[in-house]
Amino acid sequence: MVSGSNYMSYDIYKEATTNRWGGSGTERWASAASSQVSSDGLLRTYKLHCKSAHQPGNTPCRNLQRHP
Repeated sequence: MVSGSNYMSYDIYKEATTNRWGGSGTERWASAASSQVSSDGLLRTYKLHCKSAHQPGNTPCRNLQRHP
């Protein structure tokens, strides 16, 4: 995240777990493992939460959606 020239680092975790969401290996999140699928199968929802390195507790995130 960025505000002007100020950056905030954070990690994204799958659902309400401590499993980090990343781009490789076991951190990847398969489409088949999405949190919710629309009735037509075209929209997948992934529930997640973020943790900031600079703030105690969780930093709120919205659900992210991706089209297959």
